[in-house]
Amino acid sequence: MNAELYFDILHRAVQKGEPLVQATVIATRGSCPAEPGTKALFGGSGLLAGTTGGGALELVTGKIAGEILNSGLKTKFEHFELGADLGMVCGGSADVFFENLSTRNWRVVVFGAGHVAAALIGCLKSLTVDIVCVDHRQEWLDRLPVGDNICPVLVENYPDYVKSLRDNDFVLIMTPGHKFDFSVVCAVLDTWKLPYLACIGSKRKAIEMRTELAESYTVDQLNTVICPAGLSFGTNAPEEIAISIVAQMLMVRDEVK
Repeated sequence: MNAELYFDILHRAVQKGEPLVQATVIATRGSCPAEPGTKALFGGSGLLAGTTGGGALELVTGKIAGEILNSGLKTKFEHFELGADLGMVCGGSADVFFENLSTRNWRVVVFGAGHVAAALIGCLKSLTVDIVCVDHRQEWLDRLPVGDNICPVLVENYPDYVKSLRDNDFVLIMTPGHKFDFSVVCAVLDTWKLPYLACIGSKRKAIEMRTELAESYTVDQLNTVICPAGLSFGTNAPEEIAISIVAQMLMVRDEVK
């Protein structure tokens, strides 16, 4: 692939805000299938453009690129002994530098597509963030704000989507009822330790949920659940609740960084 086509693909992917990692072979020794300066561009679905030499070297660079996308790591350096590490008969070595070029490394996953969720997504859509909204009601998903960083997901059961989460996701739970909320909280606690896990509700609901969760989870796990979601200001209007939640998420996001 020529350089002009490579950078055209890169430019279009950046413009769309797609998740991207660029792997550059910066040095080689001995026999190696790639020369220094060779580049490959990886997205969420795998190789988008270029190459790191093909074969086992390209497979492992693609795997590492995927791990970087999931972790949010910005850069990484790897040294590969092609024979000892990858079983390649050429037997040389390669140094590869990985750069996370994603413009949106922050992802918010909202369980529930009700009035507060719609207001929340409306607040978030202009920010540099990917938004996923999960619901079992297509008609509510259809009412959400529309944007290239908004992804509505129809499910039969809310916990089914928990396995698709990433370890740096911010998760908000605001489904149509407590039993749904509770099932998602449990599924998340069983699988993940996230930087932000919050559930909408009253102070009374928070006490009841914590009491139920205490039967199966440790205090440390319970302390990762924020309920009620949001900061203590504003009215109960969906728009004001949404603003308080976005403010809280921004505070946590910047603390995490």
